[in-house]
Amino acid sequence: MLVLLPSTSPACERRDMTVIIENYKRVIQKEVEHMENTSDQLFRKNCCQSEEFKNRYILYTCNDTMEISSLCKMQCAMQNQAKRLKNFRCMVYQVSQNSDTTLKCGCLKPSLFSQTGACGTVSQPSAKKKCFFALCQLMKTISSFSSCWKKLVHLSQNKTLLENIC
Repeated sequence: MLVLLPSTSPACERRDMTVIIENYKRVIQKEVEHMENTSDQLFRKNCCQSEEFKNRYILYTCNDTMEISSLCKMQCAMQNQAKRLKNFRCMVYQVSQNSDTTLKCGCLKPSLFSQTGACGTVSQPSAKKKCFFALCQLMKTISSFSSCWKKLVHLSQNKTLLENIC
């Protein structure tokens, strides 16, 4: 007699997608939009379009049927990138904390972020530091993170596709 058991992966455990999408729309979406707007206002997108920075980015893709895993990888990457960017540490920590609670990624490292409580205002960097690779990499990751969340929300409207999301 052969018994087939469904295989489950810890990274792909069943999640309540309704709760995930609700948490995103209620909290995470606003925080991600705030990070995007702040980085755009302070550093301008064209800052990272120079030849010096093109093709040097690590691109994070939102893989089909693995959106949650992709979001977790991006969340961990944002944390590591924010270590070098004092201006964004607090915002990245807040997004990471809420994403980690929602997605259960397991990469939240509070020790990296010494600041607690509400984030202060993000200050304009000096002219010398306006545009540098670490900042451009973080901006690219934030953009990918935002796009992947939007894709997940879109997929959540299609119940048959939703069952395959990991």
